[in-house]
Amino acid sequence: MNFWIDLVINCAIVIIIFFMIYILLPNIMDFIFKNHTATYIRNKSDFKEKQKDLPKEVNDPKLEVNMETGKYSISFGEGRNLTNGLVRIYIENDWYSSFPVKNKGKLNLESSEKKEFSDHLGNGTVIELTWKIKDSKILKTLFYEYDKQPFIIFEQKFLKEIKTGTGDFDTPITQFPSFKNDSPNRNIFTFKNGIFSPPTSKFKATSAPVMHYDDQLQSYIISSMNNFLVNIINKDIIEEEFIVCGLEGEIETIPKNYSQKYILYFGNGINSTFKEWGDVLLKYYNTSRKDPYNDLIVSALGYWTDNGAYYYYKTMRGKNYQETLETLYDYFKKEHIPIRYLQLDSWFYKKSWGPPIPFSLVILVNGILDWSPNPNHFPDYQRFRENTRNLPLACHSRYFHPENVYTDDHEFYVSKNRFNKWALPASVGAFDEMMSTARENGIILYEQDWMKNQFEHFKILRNNVHLGRKWLADMNEAAEKNDMWIQYCMTTPGMLMHSLEFDRVSFMRTGNDYNARFPLVLYYPDNCETSILTYSLGIWPFIDCFISNKTQGPFYKSPFPELLTVQAILSGGPVGPSDRINHLNRSLLMKTCRDDGVLLKPDKPATPIDLMFIKHKKYYITKTYNEKDGLRWYYSLVVNIWPKRAKDHAISLEDLDIGGPRIVYDFLEGSVSKIDLGDEIFFDLKKNEFKFFIFAPLYENKIAVIGNSEKFCCCSNKQFPNIEMTDIRIEITIEDVKDSKIPIKIYTEIAPKEVKFAGKKISTTSNDSNYWKYNSDSKLLDIYLLFKHDEQEKIEITLK
Repeated sequence: MNFWIDLVINCAIVIIIFFMIYILLPNIMDFIFKNHTATYIRNKSDFKEKQKDLPKEVNDPKLEVNMETGKYSISFGEGRNLTNGLVRIYIENDWYSSFPVKNKGKLNLESSEKKEFSDHLGNGTVIELTWKIKDSKILKTLFYEYDKQPFIIFEQKFLKEIKTGTGDFDTPITQFPSFKNDSPNRNIFTFKNGIFSPPTSKFKATSAPVMHYDDQLQSYIISSMNNFLVNIINKDIIEEEFIVCGLEGEIETIPKNYSQKYILYFGNGINSTFKEWGDVLLKYYNTSRKDPYNDLIVSALGYWTDNGAYYYYKTMRGKNYQETLETLYDYFKKEHIPIRYLQLDSWFYKKSWGPPIPFSLVILVNGILDWSPNPNHFPDYQRFRENTRNLPLACHSRYFHPENVYTDDHEFYVSKNRFNKWALPASVGAFDEMMSTARENGIILYEQDWMKNQFEHFKILRNNVHLGRKWLADMNEAAEKNDMWIQYCMTTPGMLMHSLEFDRVSFMRTGNDYNARFPLVLYYPDNCETSILTYSLGIWPFIDCFISNKTQGPFYKSPFPELLTVQAILSGGPVGPSDRINHLNRSLLMKTCRDDGVLLKPDKPATPIDLMFIKHKKYYITKTYNEKDGLRWYYSLVVNIWPKRAKDHAISLEDLDIGGPRIVYDFLEGSVSKIDLGDEIFFDLKKNEFKFFIFAPLYENKIAVIGNSEKFCCCSNKQFPNIEMTDIRIEITIEDVKDSKIPIKIYTEIAPKEVKFAGKKISTTSNDSNYWKYNSDSKLLDIYLLFKHDEQEKIEITLK
């Protein structure tokens, strides 16, 4: 009897402990990750002294190279210098330096030459230094100084094959450029060399661009320009003020004629300097930023089943995955939710044996055996395609098992881990075979997940200067051949930067896996801040799937559905709800898209305003915009993530660095007001609450077109491609689909005389399908339209 009593008591204790942990988990994680951001973290002592004015940075850097010794320095304003430049290299277990300690391991300058050059980035002067060890020429270091350009390019060029490698990935075995930061640019903004490339204000070894900036946002960025995966930027081990750039320390052989380049870019501001730096790299690779409507996945509303989704490794009761998805499809149609594609996660393909989920995710077994629909989940795949009307599919991929079905015809590298063997395609063939079959199965997107883990698992990717890039190039070549798009997931910054070379990479994940139980601070800042990097490099960010309705079941609740929906559409990337059947929030999701599911997007991702990176007492503020004819409609999302730090509960045009006057539309309140420079908007937010503002340009005739008042991006270029204005006339071009109802809000201090739609005058009678009304007190003109065709139409407004 005592045994059973003890058992019941012990079980009760376990259950109580479990529920206590479950209830307290968000608060525990909130405390642990309270400083999870690369932006400014408020410290009371920072405001005790008045900020000193700093000498202005000159974004026309001056390079000085001693042609006798090879020492170099760069000046970029009064008191702003990068000094004591040197060259170091590790060869056959010894370090060699242009300025060694006690003259041990001397790298000797063989020759120096200065000449003019011209390339597609501009004209300028190149200085070429040739270095030798004893009588053997080893490498050349080159400085490219461009005329009237805010950047300098450095190149390492190897004259012979070199045996190297320290085994320490984080310490570059070649170090050029390498210099001391002798400037007030002491603040850091970069990205960790980890999964999802998380932003950080700490300078540690990374393959990412590293920004140094001062308290007035004057900045410079140092980054690699090629072969990004095996590049590393770090502080010197001994002198931390020294910045060192070069090949990572696990490289074993540097081939003859191998070249590695770096760029040093100077600018003002965080967002603008990153964008300008990205502009140079995009030009260098003769490419451009991806269009907001580059492909279906970034263009339209989709339904996702990845980690964090309700149906992640879970089906409806009594149904398999095929039946679950078919039932969901019928639900979408019945409720008029315009889902345009389905995302299938790692459950959809055949994997090797492993312990049950989620334990198998921890020890990383379950490699791919066959990247095609698993018959256990799709007993009749053809019927599934028919029942879902051939809805396009976006599909997850991970690492391969050594005994996968592709090994008969294609070579794979196999890891040497005895207990957890993985395989990696050694050529384009395996990718080509997979993607060719995938296209026949209706798959249009290849999501490469576990990328950082594969780079760590396969030593050969870190020992060889070319194989990491080749892995990504093979993937891209197969996608190009089979007309598929690629999503990168769990990437390092170096992988992300390689997207400059690979046109089929459309977007990448920018934050941790969504989980309704996780605190907002764990993933919201990461997604916003890493978007600065993705936009600079020309691809779109993806915040991950999310739950659009607060309640999914008794133990599955989402505390931030509206905020995450706004963040998803403002990111410019995919919008992927993942709710339980009968729980998708249609009214909320329709604020992101047209009736046909086409997303109404900004021109760029929303990112933290520059003010967030220096001393302030504000809420966490991001912004983005739509631009037409040089005028911008700004969207600003303000969130109270850190209540104890936010002491200034206001926002102004100066904060956002935008001009005035403007008309501000408070989306959540539905209110409209005028704001000018010097004005502030005051509001109080509780923890994790938010405000969403649209700042519309006020034309000289005192008119502001706010746009579609029911859409988050109310003046998206997809819906409003053109607006023309005169003193007495407004002409707005609108694009939408048949049977769509569009409410348009306009601020005008001049009352309208008449309104025409599609060339026909419309009335002020609300019983008509098209009508308008004007409120002389609020000065708001509201127009209500019903589209009868899938095409562009025009509204013509004549003022009195």
